[in-house]
Amino acid sequence: MSRASQRLRRVFERRYHIAMAVLAVAVTVTFAASFRVAMVEEDRASLVIMATEQRALSQRVAFLIKDIDRRSEPAHVEFLREELLITVARMRRTHRTLAGIAKVNDNTKRLITPLEGIYFGGYTPFNDRVQTFLEDAEMIAGIDPFAPAWDQSAPQREAIVTAATTSLMQTHGLMLKILEAKAARDVTMAKWLDVVFWVGTLVLILLVRWVIFHPMSRQIQVAFEEVEGAKSQAKRAEDEAVAANEAKGHFFQAASHELKTPLNAILGMADSIKEREVAGLEEELNQMTVAGDHLLSMLNNILDTHRISQGGLTLQSSSFNLAETLTRTINLAAALADQKSLSFKSQIDVPKTCQVMGDPERLEQVLNNLLDNAVKFTTKGGVTIDAFVDEDPNNRAGLNVAIGDTGAGIPANRRDAIFEKFSSEGSMLSGNGGLGVGLALSRELVEMMGGSIDVDSEVGKGSTFLLHIPMEIPEGSTLTVEPTPSATPKETSPVDKKLPPRPSRREFNVLVVDDNMANRMVAEALVKPLGGRPVMAVDGRQAVMKADEFAYDVILMDISMPVMDGIEATRTIRAGTGLSKRTPIIAVTAHATGNDLSDLKATGFNDLITKPVRKDSLTHCIEKWTTRKIIEKETAS
Repeated sequence: MSRASQRLRRVFERRYHIAMAVLAVAVTVTFAASFRVAMVEEDRASLVIMATEQRALSQRVAFLIKDIDRRSEPAHVEFLREELLITVARMRRTHRTLAGIAKVNDNTKRLITPLEGIYFGGYTPFNDRVQTFLEDAEMIAGIDPFAPAWDQSAPQREAIVTAATTSLMQTHGLMLKILEAKAARDVTMAKWLDVVFWVGTLVLILLVRWVIFHPMSRQIQVAFEEVEGAKSQAKRAEDEAVAANEAKGHFFQAASHELKTPLNAILGMADSIKEREVAGLEEELNQMTVAGDHLLSMLNNILDTHRISQGGLTLQSSSFNLAETLTRTINLAAALADQKSLSFKSQIDVPKTCQVMGDPERLEQVLNNLLDNAVKFTTKGGVTIDAFVDEDPNNRAGLNVAIGDTGAGIPANRRDAIFEKFSSEGSMLSGNGGLGVGLALSRELVEMMGGSIDVDSEVGKGSTFLLHIPMEIPEGSTLTVEPTPSATPKETSPVDKKLPPRPSRREFNVLVVDDNMANRMVAEALVKPLGGRPVMAVDGRQAVMKADEFAYDVILMDISMPVMDGIEATRTIRAGTGLSKRTPIIAVTAHATGNDLSDLKATGFNDLITKPVRKDSLTHCIEKWTTRKIIEKETAS
């Protein structure tokens, strides 16, 4: 910064501080005066309310005495006597404040000064009349209307009624007029005071402008214009970026729901038809399932990429079987390779009972992305996957996976770029396609797990992706067991075998809540083979009504619905007294993920199934909660 700039800055700061100090003093004085006026007016308003209330209370005393004099039912008469005592007590408290007898603040004391002539002046001061009125009313309240003394108190009663409707009412009205007249004078004074402060503030502002800032305005005008221009451009750019990011987030949320809804119907119906073992459709159903799972994987990649960029993606930690997770993943890859007539070989040296701690869904997502990428960029030859686990001295399992392909390979200078978002590295030109988010998302997820991804490639010969992820071993588990035999999933895949006969199941009642007919049909088709007797509801309000009328064993609740959404419906069911108040409620939604389960549990849900709903996940969830329900019923009985 130049000397001239530094000198200008010092001069500006000094004048700025002087100007701010002057304006601060003016503002403080104005505020203090306005605050004082406001406090006075607040106390005046309270006094006006009290005077108005006194007039009403005196009339109520007269009304209650007249009503008691009718002597209808004893219970009603006793109630009127209690009301009379309460009214007298309230009127006495207010009277003590207006008369200045009770302790009041300085503002109130000043405001009631004009009323002293009314309360304590004249031959019979108004204070004495009110006291006599209250004492007589209190005495009347203590007389039994059905006793002879009541008739003897007729003169006092008549005097009370007369006073309440004439002298007391007129005097309280006069007090209101006095208070209103004083208020009008104070308001006029306050207006002039506001004008004075307003004019004074304007004068100070003009002085500050011409005496302090005007001499240097020409020197800093250009600098301010440049700064303001830069700030304006930066603000516009920031607003545009925020708006674009919000629009992208809304689009992803809407796309998730809109795409997963028909995908739920496709995959759910395919699972349902496969369950029926229709002859001649096995291959078509398998291809439909593989294509649907592939589409779901791409959709999840897009949504998770956006979540990571917003910092909204977190990992779950639970105990799961590593061998089963790997098997599910390579089964899908084997089917994709078979569609392209590629060979697929696997060597999985992982113990069958290997239990580890981690996020199985995210691990499957990473492996699916790597295997899908290998199949996509391979036109001839095949894909291989080798996996094994080792145990380190800290009793942790290290998962090591090598996924190789015989594709075109990756040049050395482009190996880092393949992990960048939306980088397809010529895939569109080569006809392989791709969204360019799978590898970038995989690296992000693996690094969140504390692992790493490397790639070794040779142009023209293929690529090998090396994955290492450290995982905790649950207490009581071990790796020293016989490993699973090596086999190509294509040869032993469950899709090429008939399912074993399903064990007998107990029947259960299930309420299916979804506004989409196809989703309701899918749920019905999947729960019936499990022994479920489904009842349908098309929105949250209908679900609440049915849940109140019948004790269901489990409720499948969609989240996004018209009329009443699933969250509000669940809260209503839990807060009510219906027969399904304690029934397990499972959220079924395309929006939420496992990360949102804790928030859903806080609203009354017990579990979460994400769309598209698959047979295995639904079966596991249904069996878990219906078994608990049956045990609770048997224990209660």
